[in-house]
Amino acid sequence: MPNNIAMRIKIESGDAIDISGFAREGIYYIIPRHKFFKDCDYCDPVLDSWIWSIGRRKHDGVLLASIAPDLYYNPDFECVWLK
Repeated sequence: MPNNIAMRIKIESGDAIDISGFAREGIYYIIPRHKFFKDCDYCDPVLDSWIWSIGRRKHDGVLLASIAPDLYYNPDFECVWLK
């Protein structure tokens, strides 16, 4: 469980999804389509990090999550979620 109390509460209540175990592509987390929900937060409690942007890569449709808002500004992605 995370040391971050707010993160712990959100994970336990179902208001945040722990993606620490998801596959990675470089610095990004790969979000399986069946695990993507627009109405919740995403976090990595192992790194004590909130996810700030999720984007759908335009050339293959893969959903990637970032601990920065960089997928919002990236022209190769359609931003589908922003904190």
